[in-house]
Amino acid sequence: MQPTASIDDRVIASFVSLLVPNQPTDNITHLKYLHKKTFDPRERYQAILKLLCGTYFQNPAEFSDCLLAIFNKNSKTAAHLRRENSCLLSFEQFGQHWRFSCAVHAEKPESPAYQAAFWYSAMFNPALHDEIEILRFAPDWQTAEAVPPIP
Repeated sequence: MQPTASIDDRVIASFVSLLVPNQPTDNITHLKYLHKKTFDPRERYQAILKLLCGTYFQNPAEFSDCLLAIFNKNSKTAAHLRRENSCLLSFEQFGQHWRFSCAVHAEKPESPAYQAAFWYSAMFNPALHDEIEILRFAPDWQTAEAVPPIP
């Protein structure tokens, strides 16, 4: 998913976001294994696609409702979002437009969510490095709007 973040009706950025399991420890172990198994980016890509096309996303209750996004360590966008502590996210998926407010916080590198996002992204991005920052976007579902409205 690629939401757009706005603050005070001004678009700040559009970025790729990730869903992470509530208990990502087993996933981290598996993703590390898949990543370290080969140096070939194509083999890594095929391995992650196989995982994702299987049962990975089949049980929504296993996932956090927070979104994570990776930014470069010195990203002005990440610094702005962190400083504001909140934003409005909007995105379209399958003909449905969504908008909701989110609290924004930096993930600590030692947190399981950070590690899961890092290793998941490393499977797709062979140039991913350690000089990153991962932000957590925690939705306020009371502010959620869907267009068209969901009956």
